[in-house]
Amino acid sequence: MDLAVRDFLAGRLNGEECRLEKLAGDASTRMYFRVHCVPKTLILMRMGEPDPAPAFVSVQQVLARAGVPVPAIHAFDPAAGLMLLEDFGDRTLEQAARGADEKTWIALYSEALRVMADIQFRPLKQRASSSCPCFSLAFDVEKLMFEMDFFIAHTLENWKRAEFAPGEKQALRAELEALCRELAAEPRVLCHRDYHSRNLMALPGGALGVIDFQDARMGPAQYDLVSLLHDSYVDMPAPVREKLYGMYLERHERETGGGADPARFREVYLLMILQRNLKAAGSFAYLDCVKNMGRYLARMPQCLGHVRDAFEQLARMGTLRGLLAKHLPEIG
Repeated sequence: MDLAVRDFLAGRLNGEECRLEKLAGDASTRMYFRVHCVPKTLILMRMGEPDPAPAFVSVQQVLARAGVPVPAIHAFDPAAGLMLLEDFGDRTLEQAARGADEKTWIALYSEALRVMADIQFRPLKQRASSSCPCFSLAFDVEKLMFEMDFFIAHTLENWKRAEFAPGEKQALRAELEALCRELAAEPRVLCHRDYHSRNLMALPGGALGVIDFQDARMGPAQYDLVSLLHDSYVDMPAPVREKLYGMYLERHERETGGGADPARFREVYLLMILQRNLKAAGSFAYLDCVKNMGRYLARMPQCLGHVRDAFEQLARMGTLRGLLAKHLPEIG
């Protein structure tokens, strides 16, 4: 335990004896520790660098006020980059769903859908009076295309060693930009941005806790829906996915007053499967090729399988599919 951590904890635990347990990290620069003290445990988050006003704090406040189950912040030292959080335990939705029967899948994921819809719609009531960056940032064309360029650079060029013919890369970018423009034009709700099974913690009594929400921003409702139902970390049975999709659509219709066209919502959902999973493929390739974290490549086949399945239902995206399949035969 270094001096900064010792001083931070000493001033907040009233001299209680404690023990730190380092937790397995994710792909970020943040580090996490479980603080064992009597009679409870807490989570110590060490940010990659000090930040006087991190998005984590402002987004946590927005979500907590909206009744979303996010961990309470017990203490925060901006200069040291240290934060003390409520402990949601170690059991993720991914682990809870592993080997589950259909009834359990539906129970777990219907709760995940309920919480997701609360994130999407409840905080919007705070938007006019809030300075939280989650309301000013959006999945606009620039952001969506940044993710597509990241995919081209890391999945195609770095991982697949793609060599483009003259004009081919420009043609691919033009098709991807058209996809991003269509998605960016859709009505926006608040998106968690990484709403998948590893960022949902299974709590006692069937409840779920939400973590890793600091990158929340405005975007299409289908963004988080795709993140959850077309998650690269779980092998969700197709019949379960369709039931859950229908359940969400009912909630969406209630929240929007039934103004959404179901056929158009489905089409945008399929387009979002393409964009969201190409983005994920870019991340997996980056983690392997740049960060030497090759374990994420194990999720690539499922990720690209989602892309392939969406293309099968989107005949009008044939040009994009052809351009991609030349270098990524997994989606052909």
